Amino acid sequence: MNPLTTVKWPLIIGFVVAVAIAALVSGGLTFNAATLASLTRWLHIVFGVFWIGLLYYFNAVQTPAMAVATVDGGDFCWHARGSGIDTGAMVAADLLPLLAGKGLAADRIAWMGWSMGG
Repeated sequence: MNPLTTVKWPLIIGFVVAVAIAALVSGGLTFNAATLASLTRWLHIVFGVFWIGLLYYFNAVQTPAMAVATVDGGDFCWHARGSGIDTGAMVAADLLPLLAGKGLAADRIAWMGWSMGG
């Protein structure tokens, strides 16, 4: 059994090792105000590290990947033209099904573009 496969055992082992190191450094454990202040400071730092780790886990690891894909509309604007060319429809008709077929979320899209000056 690997004790590092769950969260409970690393916490217990870390606490026991920290108490052992504190006992070795100070020559023994005496419970007074200084020991209580040191223990409180140590727990505050440990909980801060846990808090940052959980923020990283839930905000970065559990966030689905966002795809950035580009298409080339040629010399046309991204709306339907009088000639029947609709480069914007290419995104909905071709690109989104392609991304969905690769397992990416294609239910939310954002458009960005630059003016072509015309």
